[in-house]
Amino acid sequence: MSSSHVKQEEVKSLLLYKGKLTKSTRTSPKQQLTCYGAACRYFQPDAIRCQNAGHAGDKVKWECHADLPELLRMGSFEVLCDLRDESSNSYLDKASCRMEYHLVQLQMRDGGTLHPVSEGSGRIELLVLGLITIVFCWQMYSNFRSPRGSRRANGSY
Repeated sequence: MSSSHVKQEEVKSLLLYKGKLTKSTRTSPKQQLTCYGAACRYFQPDAIRCQNAGHAGDKVKWECHADLPELLRMGSFEVLCDLRDESSNSYLDKASCRMEYHLVQLQMRDGGTLHPVSEGSGRIELLVLGLITIVFCWQMYSNFRSPRGSRRANGSY
């Protein structure tokens, strides 16, 4: 067995980097960090450290932390590693580990408390604004198109 394979319960921590690829003999390289959510457009941490926080059955429970701006927090995440099962002891390849995570944008509310921003709220606002714009443009088009004040050839209106 390769020296990069260790029992998963013996892995104390992982340090994963933005822009760095995994290395594995079993799968193609993947980004070590993959961010999901609207907040990822504005910020992604350069590195995330994950600590082994024990086990849930045969899986490691990870606690992950990153330096984030005040108005962002880490949402749900999953740490994924290639596992090799040899004689009922699960071994993982540390170089194959990666993390998929969501960043949650927070907003300051009255009283200075931080609350998550709903990702769909911006889309609804854009939809309403778009509909208002369409109605306004249609009204303007209709007003310019109608022949107000023009007389017919026979003199009637």
